[in-house]
Amino acid sequence: MFGRDEEENYTYSCPRMILANEDGMQFMASEFGLQERDADLSQIELEAGTYIFYVEMEWSEKSLDLRDFAVSTYGPSEVRISEADYSIDDFLQKVFASHFEKKRMFWEDKQTLKSQGIEVDRLTFDGADKFGYQLTMIKNDTEQTFTEEVQYSECVGISLVAPLSGTSYDVEVGPGDQQLVILRCSRMSYGFQMGMSFGLK
Repeated sequence: MFGRDEEENYTYSCPRMILANEDGMQFMASEFGLQERDADLSQIELEAGTYIFYVEMEWSEKSLDLRDFAVSTYGPSEVRISEADYSIDDFLQKVFASHFEKKRMFWEDKQTLKSQGIEVDRLTFDGADKFGYQLTMIKNDTEQTFTEEVQYSECVGISLVAPLSGTSYDVEVGPGDQQLVILRCSRMSYGFQMGMSFGLK
């Protein structure tokens, strides 16, 4: 991207960028935000191998007539870029699950289910500024099935990532299982109210 004359009142579109190691879909780095010129992931040292670089553009309203972008690399090593044949939703599920495993200490327990006698971890990571998603991991270590129903209201700039969709979800997490809920958040503006019910059966 090249700088634009301020008199043009030009608005840059916002990219989500996520880098993962193909071996195990391990989360490596991310960037999300409005840029004056180029958007980049910098100062990352990578060993020789195959990596998945995911780019998702949040196009501005003024870019309706031109929606193209390019991906390039620079550095002392040779890098070959080719199209990756992966399901986007499957990629996001695996990468953010690995983020949970690697950076669990940064995930917060906001519902404190265990204080209510329910031995289920419900941990959240507010990555809206970091990579444009809010994440919730439900880990059920009980011998019963955990159920959760969530309804979003007054929604602005949010959407659930598959396999969930719409403005609500109803999940069941069996004994020893886990469920990751991914909520995409707009950089331009987002907000919502949330109602939730849960239990064991």
